[in-house]
Amino acid sequence: MKLLCVITGGTFGSNKTDKGIGINVAVDLKLLKNTVKKYFSDSISIDFITPIFKLSENIDERDWNILNREIEDKIDSYDSVLVVHGTDTMAYTSSALSYNENISKKKPIVVTGANLPLSFDNTDAIVNFVQSIQALEKFIKLDVKGVFIVFNGSNNFNSKALIHLGTRVKKDKWEESCYRSFYINSQYLGYITNHEFSFDIEKYDHLFNKKILYKNQIIYDSKKVSSFKIYPGFDPSILQREFDYGKRYFIIEIYNSGTAPIKDTHLSLYKSLHYIHEMGGIVFAVSQHEGKSGATMDIYESSKMLRELSIIPLKDIIWESAVVKLMNASTLFNDKDALIKYMLKNISGEIL
Repeated sequence: MKLLCVITGGTFGSNKTDKGIGINVAVDLKLLKNTVKKYFSDSISIDFITPIFKLSENIDERDWNILNREIEDKIDSYDSVLVVHGTDTMAYTSSALSYNENISKKKPIVVTGANLPLSFDNTDAIVNFVQSIQALEKFIKLDVKGVFIVFNGSNNFNSKALIHLGTRVKKDKWEESCYRSFYINSQYLGYITNHEFSFDIEKYDHLFNKKILYKNQIIYDSKKVSSFKIYPGFDPSILQREFDYGKRYFIIEIYNSGTAPIKDTHLSLYKSLHYIHEMGGIVFAVSQHEGKSGATMDIYESSKMLRELSIIPLKDIIWESAVVKLMNASTLFNDKDALIKYMLKNISGEIL
């Protein structure tokens, strides 16, 4: 297998400083090359590139554009791609790579990282790195394409590295395996250990649309996009101010039952949402309940009032994936109907 490894930094490539863990060294590529030789003999040929190098909390859409261009330019020369990334925003970046069908529907791509730096004695970086490559080998044999997060979170090769589809995963804790997926009755798509591999190919085939639907060049831009989570006391005037500042496309996370304050309260969203609708903006809704049901918005009176204001529920898409997808859609489409159609279409497994 010929493998392209894209190093972006993160905890994996960090070290301990006087103030804590931070980016102050380059990744030890010699150690990683020796690791590949140790665990894979001559079966793996690996090349490294470092298009960006930063902690993942500093990642933004400009970095996604760099990563997409770099991988798209090189992917035809490789069998698979491994992206080493910080854990905090890994789920956002995995979505950003997933929506680029020019790469995600050509080859298998795995994103991984570490809870502890590569230089630490008890690091999980080596296990995550090796098991991610092992997963890529399995994906090639199964003819599985797409973007996945593979993460173990321990330094034990006999423990499970969980496999998640890149558009249906979020970080929900800072230690151990870190990530959780959102499927029907499942929190991951598969796993790999030193001796065992399990992958729900049926669920993968159901989720992942292998056809390339949009061949456009992928560009992410946040200038017209804004997103908010509704909470008790949320000031609805923020939405109108954001529109006046140039935002045109919004995602709001509403409550589990598909509701938000719209009636009989001084914090009603009605005025701001009506203003955005009348001025030509678009507001999408996702639910706190990320899973099969999603933002149904068809039970309560307040939900129906939101729908009357042209609030569009994004089915069961999760927050991270929805925000990234809208940053892409805002650059792809000038036509509102085309943009809405794209947001409601399953591109890379984000919508069940």
